[in-house]
Amino acid sequence: SCGPLFPANKPFFWKVEKDEKTSYFLGTYHLGGISLDELPCSETILTKLKNSDLVLTELGGGVQDTQQNEEWEQTLYLSPNNEDFNRLSPESQRFLEQNRVRKNLTYYILGKALALLCYEKAVGKEKASISVDEQVEFVATHFNISLQALDTLKLKKSMKQHITTKEDIENTIKSFHLCTQSVQYNIASYKRGDRFTAVKGLNKWLHNRYSTSEYNKWVLKNRNEKWAMQFKKAYKNHDHIFIAAGTFHFIGPFNLIDMLRRDGFDIERISCQDSFHNGIFD
Repeated sequence: SCGPLFPANKPFFWKVEKDEKTSYFLGTYHLGGISLDELPCSETILTKLKNSDLVLTELGGGVQDTQQNEEWEQTLYLSPNNEDFNRLSPESQRFLEQNRVRKNLTYYILGKALALLCYEKAVGKEKASISVDEQVEFVATHFNISLQALDTLKLKKSMKQHITTKEDIENTIKSFHLCTQSVQYNIASYKRGDRFTAVKGLNKWLHNRYSTSEYNKWVLKNRNEKWAMQFKKAYKNHDHIFIAAGTFHFIGPFNLIDMLRRDGFDIERISCQDSFHNGIFD
């Protein structure tokens, strides 16, 4: 048992100021199990989101153009002739088949499929299907706020090439029995604004998929540098920008907060005690 949770009053939410302009950054949880309304400061977060004039998320509502979407799928998602699947051990192949995971996926997307499978086991299929990121995008679309992507195909392609390997998939499957407990622990940590601290054994499932140095370089450093440049460019033409991206982009190595502070932005993490919010479209 983890014991009683601490009172939640400090989400992964930052105010960013410079030249009399104010923007906000929300660290998100990419897979489901969490509603925006459950976060501490939910009223504040949603108010700042609805009052923004530009929303930036990692995929910006997904790839809308049919031709572009096909290019992303061919580059990132599909493994010709099931090549990646066929290289896996018989035990891993059986596991994927038993769980009805498609055989024609790349290791990069197989990793995401395994994560989704775990979240469905931990919180149920319906809750697992909608992430915090997608909820932010729904609000932006509902209130006709300009929505743009932070990631490009080039950035995502480098992650596919350098992050998820055959060994990562094998290790993730071997430790899959730990995943639901790990997910529940990390959902609780995220909701109360705690750092995702590695717990011996418990978080093995989340930490065995890639080396720290590769993760820091390809998932954080390269992307954060590009995102910081994109934000500074957008800041010249927009008064209130709202960025929603994975929490580790704001608290991990090479984080956006430190990068932008060096460029003169005044950034503080928001703390508040809200009453429970009734709905994201109120």
